Amino acid sequence: MKIMSVLVLVAISTMTYAEGRLTLPDPLKTNSGIKVNSTKMWEQIRRPEILELFRRYVYGRAPVGRPVKMTFKVLETNDEALNGTATRKQIRVLLSGDIAGPHMDILIYLPNDQ
Repeated sequence: MKIMSVLVLVAISTMTYAEGRLTLPDPLKTNSGIKVNSTKMWEQIRRPEILELFRRYVYGRAPVGRPVKMTFKVLETNDEALNGTATRKQIRVLLSGDIAGPHMDILIYLPNDQ
C-alpha cells in the first residue's frame, strides 16, 4: 500500500501536459525508459529515481551553507515558560544582516530539566 501511495504521488507531482492532454509517467519504467521487471531493479534503480523526484519537485532542496551576512537576534527569553518546565526563546533571523531586510522569526521551547 505504501508503494502504491508513493507511485500515485510521484505520478501526480511529475505530470506533463502534452497535446492538450494530461499524461502521467509510467511508475514501473525507469527514467531511461527500461521496464522494471524485478524487485531488485525496483529497489536499486526505480525507487531511488522516484525518491529523487520527490526531493526535487515536492520537498525542494535547501541551499548549501548559509548567507554570509545572515545574523541572529534574540528577541525574548523566558525561563519560566509552561509553568517553569521550559525556556521559551524567540529569535529573529536576519537573512541579509539588515534589520529592515528579509527576516524570519523562530520560536523555541527548550526543556529546563535536560
